[in-house]
Amino acid sequence: IPRVVPDATLFLNSREVFLRRPNWRSGIGLDIIHNREQVDFGNAIKTFVPKDFHVETRNERFTSFNEASTDEVVDLFHRMRGKAGEFYHPTWEKDVVPTRDFGDNSPVIYVAGGDLADDFAGTTTARAIYLRLIDGTETLHTVTAVREVVEGDETFSVLDLDASIVPAITVDEVELCSWLYVWRFATDRLLVEYESDSVSEISTSFALLEDR
Repeated sequence: IPRVVPDATLFLNSREVFLRRPNWRSGIGLDIIHNREQVDFGNAIKTFVPKDFHVETRNERFTSFNEASTDEVVDLFHRMRGKAGEFYHPTWEKDVVPTRDFGDNSPVIYVAGGDLADDFAGTTTARAIYLRLIDGTETLHTVTAVREVVEGDETFSVLDLDASIVPAITVDEVELCSWLYVWRFATDRLLVEYESDSVSEISTSFALLEDR
């Protein structure tokens, strides 16, 4: 009897969220291609201009020690119908490092310096974050804007959230705050290698999408 693929249980903005951590010992591969568009100005010369959105492919490897862990990745692949569907998945990096306590009645996160705002103001990809606290609490939040704020002699990058985080969180409670990007599978094939009856390795690639 064919196994029935279960429905997804975690969503953000109507997209499934996949919170499985990859195997860091195998390394995370990243390929970035900056697209160029050919423009014909009618002078018989081919001109290529950069496009705003680049193509980023992330290669991840998942180690599973039981059938349920293997099925977790395989089920996502089937629900997405290969590279047809879209889902959220964190970078698992410390992309956002809060410099002030946040939450309660203020839906903003302050980050020291203006670099984050320089890189992500007006972004079409970094529009959500994954937040994990030291006590294991995990939350997901939509980012409405990334902007620079100058207060006296200090410059900050500020993330505006769609809603306040309740209760308030101190910076010492934060274990990880990552960008939560939208991805699709980069291929319609999923490689599952069984090292034993219970241990498997799954290698796959995700292609970055705009979060619209």
